[in-house]
Amino acid sequence: MKMLAFVVWLAIPSALLAAPVPKEVKKEERTEGTWQLEALMAFGRPVGIGAGQHWTLDAEGNVTSHQGPVPPANAAKHLRLGFEPKTKAVDYIYTNNAGINYPGMYELNADTLKVCCNLKGTGVRPTAVDAGPDVYLWTFKRVVAGEKK
Repeated sequence: MKMLAFVVWLAIPSALLAAPVPKEVKKEERTEGTWQLEALMAFGRPVGIGAGQHWTLDAEGNVTSHQGPVPPANAAKHLRLGFEPKTKAVDYIYTNNAGINYPGMYELNADTLKVCCNLKGTGVRPTAVDAGPDVYLWTFKRVVAGEKK
């Protein structure tokens, strides 16, 4: 009887330690919306950007590129970004050019989105979101509804 009590006494703390601990629920990353281009680096060099350049992304990652925060009604969606939240991978796909895919990585911190893609056509995915010699790096700020930029 003492042996059984001892085994139960050992088993209870072990069972408590093995019980799953609820993980903090992370908000699902939302990339859809309108983003204003803040900076562009191409192959390690800064590129002058026109004031007011925006991208609007829908829930499927289709991109409308436009001037000003509101896309025109007839704006074409010539680009698609395929986001993978678990790996932070992104695929930059030209939809009007036989679906050419440029692999990349992205970073989303609050209202800042950085997209880094290898546009040299080598098919090698960057390992970090930075302005290296083989990549384009776009930095966007989310446009909040009612905000004029």
